[in-house]
Amino acid sequence: MKTRLFIAIIFIIVFAGIIIYLLIPSPLTASNRISFSTSTNGAYRTLVKQDNWDKFSPETFFIRKRLVNTIEIDVKNKKDKIPVSILLIPLSNDSVQLVWKTQFAPVSNPVTKIKQHSQSIAIRAEMDKVLKHFQEFVAHNENIYGVHIKETSTKDTFLVATRFTAKSFPSNEMIYSHINKL
Repeated sequence: MKTRLFIAIIFIIVFAGIIIYLLIPSPLTASNRISFSTSTNGAYRTLVKQDNWDKFSPETFFIRKRLVNTIEIDVKNKKDKIPVSILLIPLSNDSVQLVWKTQFAPVSNPVTKIKQHSQSIAIRAEMDKVLKHFQEFVAHNENIYGVHIKETSTKDTFLVATRFTAKSFPSNEMIYSHINKL
């Protein structure tokens, strides 16, 4: 009876290990994307300031490296620091997509795989929450440029024009004489 129980426990452990290897890929990657209605340069200038990250989640995000349209940060998750790469992709003059990605080291230990999987779920939730706040933050121009910018149009109510025809290419004197009539 004890032998059967021991064999059943070993079988369950082996079966669980196989399921973990099949369901959790190695190396494990967590990523997502979000779009903003702002310029790429404005979003980049805002993202590279540590003060802006501290507004949304202090003592969690630390800028490690600033590259061209890419920012590398460390995300503090309990005791671990997880490196995350953030890439800015311009969609148009006033729209940008932010793609963040982190990759965990390949492991063969099923317990470590489960730990990495739970970390990837936690970091995805944290990054999504912070980037939603960041999306709301950059929606206001004064947060990016320091002043409120509003797109408007003006009416030009004063227009002066003259028209003339010439039999040959007009000379400078002819053009200036018509301008002086105005």
